[in-house]
Order: sequence, then C-alpha cells, then structure tokens
Amino acid sequence: MANADPEGAESRRARITALPLEQRKALLKRQSAIAEKVLDRTHRQQAESPRFVVVSDGPEPRTAEIAAGNLEAVFNIIQGLFGSRIARQPEPYKIVVYLFASRRTFEAMKAELEVFEWSSGFYSPTGLFAFHLEAPSTESLLGTMMHEATHAWVDRHLVAPGSYLPRWLGEGFAEYLGNSELHKGKLVPGKTAKPKFVLVLGYGVVRSTPEPRLSLDHVKRKIHSGEGLSVHQLMTADADTFYGDRRSLYYPSSWLLVHFLRHGEATWAEQEFPAFMLYVAEGYPPAEVLETIYGTSPIDLEDRFRNYVQKEF
Repeated sequence: MANADPEGAESRRARITALPLEQRKALLKRQSAIAEKVLDRTHRQQAESPRFVVVSDGPEPRTAEIAAGNLEAVFNIIQGLFGSRIARQPEPYKIVVYLFASRRTFEAMKAELEVFEWSSGFYSPTGLFAFHLEAPSTESLLGTMMHEATHAWVDRHLVAPGSYLPRWLGEGFAEYLGNSELHKGKLVPGKTAKPKFVLVLGYGVVRSTPEPRLSLDHVKRKIHSGEGLSVHQLMTADADTFYGDRRSLYYPSSWLLVHFLRHGEATWAEQEFPAFMLYVAEGYPPAEVLETIYGTSPIDLEDRFRNYVQKEF
C-alpha cells in the first residue's frame, strides 16, 4: 500500500509548532469547532485538569474526568523518565481532547481535518487529541492515548518549536510508552503485556495475545529469517519508507530499538538514554550522539540489538 502521508508526521508537526502562538490557538479553535459539530451534544460532558480539557459524548458520566486523569498521569510519567534534566515548563494553553463514543463521528472529524492516521486516535500539534471508544479493547485505546500523549509531550517539553525528533526515535519512543503495561493501575515503562488466558462466552478459556506482542513476534521472526531491519535502516528511513507498506515492521522495530537504548545495560535508563534524547532533540546527528554517549556506532550496535530482542522478548 502506498504511503498516504508523503510529508511525514514529523515535518507536519514541526511546521505547525513553528507558527506563532496565536495562530496555533486559532487553528485549535477551528479544529474544536469541527469536533463539536459531529459530537453527540445530548451526551456532552467536559472535565478539566491542569494540562487538559477533555470533552466526550461517552455513555459513562465520568468518561471525560477519567481520561483527563489518565493523560495527566502519562505526562508525569514521561517527565519522570528525564528526572531533573528537563524542568517542567508552564503550559502555553491547555490541550483539548475529544473522546467520541462512536468511531463514525471520529472518522467524520478526521475526514474534515484531512488527518493521515490509521489508529483509533490522533494528535494535532495545534494542541488537540481525538479518540473513539470503539477501539478493539480498553488496552488498545489506552495504548493509543499514551502514544499520542508522548508526541504531545515531546513537542511541548523536549524539542524546540519547528523542530522534531528523527522519525524512528519519535515514533519508537511513543510506541515504547504506548505499549507499556499497566500494573495495578500504574504504567510501567518498558514492561510489555504478555499473552494471558481469558474467558470468552461460547468458547471457554482461550489464550489472548495483546497486539504489541503480535508485533514483537513479527519482528522476531523477521530477525530470525534475516529480514529484520538494521539499526542503520531504522535511523535513515525517509517518510515514504517508514510510513509506507512496511510500517508494520518499522514501527515495532523502532520501539524495540528505543527499548534497547534504555534497558540494554543497567545504567542506560538513568544516564545514557536521557542524555541521548536531549542531544538528539537539540539537533545533533543520532549516529554521532550514539558514539559520544554509548561509545558505539550503529553498525557496531547491530548484533547487540538483535541479541537483545531475541533474549528479552
């Protein structure tokens, strides 16, 4: 399938975040008006938190409130990954979130905004999120929300306006957070849900494999057969390649590379990985930063990365 987004998500985000604040707010207002037009206003509810305004037409009365709390928690978790290296900055304005009860209204909004997304949610760099509750599962919806929230946090707190992370790192970091497991109500970054047994009416107890695990298994098979993507391929893929017909391999492979760069050695999570992210966010070439921070090159890292994926997943 040909890529439907030749510009690339990163370039589009950078172009919008480079706009003056008032222009971004005006675009957000227009996008919100489109969302309000398709929203079921008989069930409209709204909740606010320090960084988010959530609007929903969901059937449960606390849908908006719960979503706002979840998004605040995700922002706090991402901030915590960098410790004191990144000071929390005042928000220029709150992010607006629309959580639709039906996929139909979500798709209607997407069509009018001409959004290039394949999932059950999207993030606009104007400061707007949109999701729908008819996702395949609650876990899938939460994963999408965490993925898109990561993009928003990066835009607001990590990169300068008009700049962006390399696509493998931006998408890989978002996938890393989005695919992390919830344990006793708390997100555990890097810990991925494993297959489990569930009771299905009419079938009995069956083995359920989460979507991220299926992606992992796909990548592992490709690596084992010699068809896996190299570190160099991931770091140099253009938008058409990354988001094209092999995106089902590029997305999870980028996620696994981020996972490796954070968890490959005991010190990496606290020292090397945050430093790597900050230097790349400043615009330094990733291969050079890899040499400086990790003391290795993409080529020399190849075997270690592949062995890590096969061993840890």
